[in-house]
Amino acid sequence: NLTVLIARTKDSVIGYSFAPSESYTEWTRFLSKFMPPEYVVCDGQKGLKRAIRDVWPCTKVQRCLFHVWYSLKCKLTLNPETGAGIELLRLVGLLLKIKSKYDKDRRLNLYQQWHTKFDDFINEKTVNKITGEVFPTHERLKSAAYNLGKLIKSNCLFVFLECDEVDSTNNLVEGGINSPIRDLLRSHRGASINHRILIIKIYLLKRSKYWHSITNKLYKKKD
Repeated sequence: NLTVLIARTKDSVIGYSFAPSESYTEWTRFLSKFMPPEYVVCDGQKGLKRAIRDVWPCTKVQRCLFHVWYSLKCKLTLNPETGAGIELLRLVGLLLKIKSKYDKDRRLNLYQQWHTKFDDFINEKTVNKITGEVFPTHERLKSAAYNLGKLIKSNCLFVFLECDEVDSTNNLVEGGINSPIRDLLRSHRGASINHRILIIKIYLLKRSKYWHSITNKLYKKKD
């Protein structure tokens, strides 16, 4: 597998690194190349989260709300079988529609109301009659509620409301960089690993802040 670690600003790609995986070690090595930013937008990848915490301890983290929604949706499914699940899925969807601190306060209030209403339900236990093992009756629902509560307490969902320069999703990387790279690689099926690496390098170079200065120098040499 070919993994590319990418860092970018709103304007351009500022760095990348080919790595065997998105491990904590690889992310730590990559992030250490940059001065700590005031804010960073990222998904919930575990190695990246730990690396940011250790390498950039003072940097504020905005978790990508789309990834949060997608992760919780996978636990709840699009068709929850319980009323609690249906209401929680609706609340999670509302995260993507938050545009102001007023919206945030309303959504958090709705979440607290949901917890008060369904707290006993999500904490129900079931006993395995054969083994005697006790486990949550609504395990996936409980897990989704726990994860959402943990994210809210960590203050990483609404950092984008503090600064206009911070996005609520990491679509600048996912849609702006990763998706075009996947399209390029699909159009070059059968290319060797070295050829694929070269394709990615050229694409990222064109998206970097250095591209215009490089092309300008080339044109000057031709003149």
